[in-house]
Amino acid sequence: MAWDPEKELSAAPLTPPERRETRRVLKWYERRAFLRASIRVWAGWLVSLPVAMLALWGLIQAYLNGH
Repeated sequence: MAWDPEKELSAAPLTPPERRETRRVLKWYERRAFLRASIRVWAGWLVSLPVAMLALWGLIQAYLNGH
């Protein structure tokens, strides 16, 4: 049988320890999302910057060899 959150969760406000635990879990997911986004940005730079530098070097060499 599938889990039904409506049966498990009460309508009462969260207790202070439950609020603390909820904040802790949310912060963990936010940190993970930020870390993954940062890794994606840095990986993009680490790949695209050398490729762009090699392309520029190729253009410079082609220009110098043409003259």
